[in-house]
Amino acid sequence: MTAHRVVIQWNESDQTKWPLMVNNIVHLLKAMPEAEIKVISFGPGIFAFHKERAIELPAGVQVGICQNTMRGTNTSEDQLITGIQVVPSGVAEIVKLQADGWIYLRP
Repeated sequence: MTAHRVVIQWNESDQTKWPLMVNNIVHLLKAMPEAEIKVISFGPGIFAFHKERAIELPAGVQVGICQNTMRGTNTSEDQLITGIQVVPSGVAEIVKLQADGWIYLRP
């Protein structure tokens, strides 16, 4: 069986909503352990991945951060958690992944 590939949009700055994303991922992986998951973050959502307040995601979840947002917020890669992939445009990355068959989810 082919693993499902899921792209999650994250652009929430409200820290009380961050557990919602984590819970969605945890429950998805419990139901579909073979799923490949990428979180693409832009706008105020990138602050969820800053080292000083980073949320903890399950192992194997990939994270892409919008370079446009990084520029606009003066965020450097060294301020982000380890393992982040910087993508030129978060929105464009989601569009590309969907065009490649990834399933879109926005918690």
